[in-house]
Amino acid sequence: MIKPIKSICLLLSLALCLALGACTTPQQGDEYHDNKLISTWEVEAWISLNRCYYPAYYTLKLNADGSAEQYIDEDQFKYNLQMSETFSQLLYPQLLKNDVRQNFYGMEKETYITHLRNAIATKLPSHIESTYGMTMEAWLDKEYASYKAEVEAGKVAAGTTYWIAKDGKVAFLESLDSFESRASADIWAHVSTEGKAGCMEYALSEGDSLITLKQVSDEPYYNSYPVTLTKIK
Repeated sequence: MIKPIKSICLLLSLALCLALGACTTPQQGDEYHDNKLISTWEVEAWISLNRCYYPAYYTLKLNADGSAEQYIDEDQFKYNLQMSETFSQLLYPQLLKNDVRQNFYGMEKETYITHLRNAIATKLPSHIESTYGMTMEAWLDKEYASYKAEVEAGKVAAGTTYWIAKDGKVAFLESLDSFESRASADIWAHVSTEGKAGCMEYALSEGDSLITLKQVSDEPYYNSYPVTLTKIK
């Protein structure tokens, strides 16, 4: 049986496969920082267990100077934890069976997410009570309090701290240590040669309120969906 996934922030960083590493007033970007990306976004990423995927969410604020802040609020944390526990403990063992897994190949994203949410509603509460000896609400509160303590103690990875974009491609970096005092052009020259691990193609839609990132790995039959960012403000 797969162990429960506890390090949500680390998994979210991995979900974007970026190996390198909202503002109340309008901000102006530059050649390497697309104005349309400067905002606060909720990211829908996809976490993989042996090519079986499930969604997780976090917030990403992109600033005009290229700095970025990544964090998870209480609602996102609790939803991610419910999804992680449901998928890894209740659904994934079933997906290991080929006849069951075949039913999920090529499934539309919204249909797939609805299936996962139904499993949370119908199967997770009894699983939490039998496994952890508490109600789901108490379990979520306990885990969130532990997570907050880790954040305050500086034990949670910062995730994305810098972003850079040009020619319809964007890269999210966890650190600028390797590029200290380097100009944007120099940073871009490096990350844009790193292939899929360095930067990804992006497309804006719905009045520039939705960003779709091209999949780092094109495996349409394993329920891997593009990462999307929905504008919050």
